Amino acid sequence: LVMELISRAGKSFTMYGRDLSKTAEFGVGKRNYNSSAGQAFWIDNIGDQRRHTTLSDVTEATRLGDALEQITIPGAMSDPLEIPLKWRCIQVALEMIKNRFC
Repeated sequence: LVMELISRAGKSFTMYGRDLSKTAEFGVGKRNYNSSAGQAFWIDNIGDQRRHTTLSDVTEATRLGDALEQITIPGAMSDPLEIPLKWRCIQVALEMIKNRFC
């Protein structure tokens, strides 16, 4: 049954941004470039000690990823330790929504 349902499932799909001209298409032979998410540590300059990431790092990473045309799906690139774990993902998502340009 599972294999039959998989064989009937769609083989391509499109994700749309708030700006509908910005899309991520899957299964159509195109590449999508995503920034990674959830780094616990950042290094600000070569040779510096690594540090725990913060919510302001989420803001900076979101703005950077959103400004780069090559990035199809921006990620938070930060897992801010100062936010309690039980609602960290919600705060990160909110910060990303607040700081998108499109």
